[in-house]
Amino acid sequence: MQEVNTLDEVVDQDEATIESYDEYQQIVDTIGMIPSLRMKDNVIQGVVVSLFAIIGTIIGYVREETGTGALAGLAGGLIVGIILTGVVLAIQGLFRFFKKEKSTPKVF
Repeated sequence: MQEVNTLDEVVDQDEATIESYDEYQQIVDTIGMIPSLRMKDNVIQGVVVSLFAIIGTIIGYVREETGTGALAGLAGGLIVGIILTGVVLAIQGLFRFFKKEKSTPKVF
């Protein structure tokens, strides 16, 4: 038989989920190099990495005029795009963390 949760239990679970998400995002912002769950960050990173991949493919093809050059350019574009966007997102996460720290009142 399926267990039915009361409204209070559902609300408590939702609040715990939100708190867990906030704690996870704080760890991501502090440490970096951990996958973020922010949709906006992931979409922007995907678009930018795709652009780097396309540009790398074009440059590779123009330089070598073969499929091998295009593949090498694609790989290079992906690597550069991932590294650069990762660094930018890590720095952005630190700014978010410090901004949140300033706005959070200290309790002694």
